[in-house]
Amino acid sequence: MDISISTDQIRKSKLKKLINELGYSSLTQFAKAHGFFASNLSPILNGEKKFTDKLARNLEEKLDLPPGYLSKIDAKNEKEYLIGFKMLDKSNKDGCSLIDDGTCFSIDKNTIDEDKFNPHCLFALSDCFEIDKNALSASIEKKSVLVFNAGDNKLIDSKIYLIKFSNQLLLRRYIESSTGGFLEADNQLLYAKISAPSNDIEIIGRLVYQLNLVRF
Repeated sequence: MDISISTDQIRKSKLKKLINELGYSSLTQFAKAHGFFASNLSPILNGEKKFTDKLARNLEEKLDLPPGYLSKIDAKNEKEYLIGFKMLDKSNKDGCSLIDDGTCFSIDKNTIDEDKFNPHCLFALSDCFEIDKNALSASIEKKSVLVFNAGDNKLIDSKIYLIKFSNQLLLRRYIESSTGGFLEADNQLLYAKISAPSNDIEIIGRLVYQLNLVRF
């Protein structure tokens, strides 16, 4: 499963940041000043269309930016990391999978560095994600954005994980006991325990942040 943020997401985020830094109050104002149509740029920045190589080069030329500027992250100079959103893809014949949402958000670089996370392993699920959060209703805020570390698949007592089980994506908390570990929900009357670790379970990632974000 490819978790790392895509070039498409990097371009969208960097262009939005540039528009703000250049002092434009709206996308329409920016587009008019540089010979673009806001109606063409809007669906790209909203994740509805891909940010093509041709458009990236065109923007870099008109904004007098170095070639490839919009497609790269200078980790040494950036104060924030980009975290990509994921969405549920049900078209896979083998069951559910995660794919790029097409958008991303920025998170403070110092926060992730202090927690010693690899930013390329982090991904977010929005509040509209099609996973039943009621299973952990006492632990997860319904409207929060959940950030997972896909590089952390070691089961730790009392931590929450996104797992794949019987071709479903589920949120469960891991509990260790003297008789063996299992993944459980807050409401144990409605949701059965799942023995873990198991060959039937794929750990997608551990929940590391719950955030209240305004989407792009």
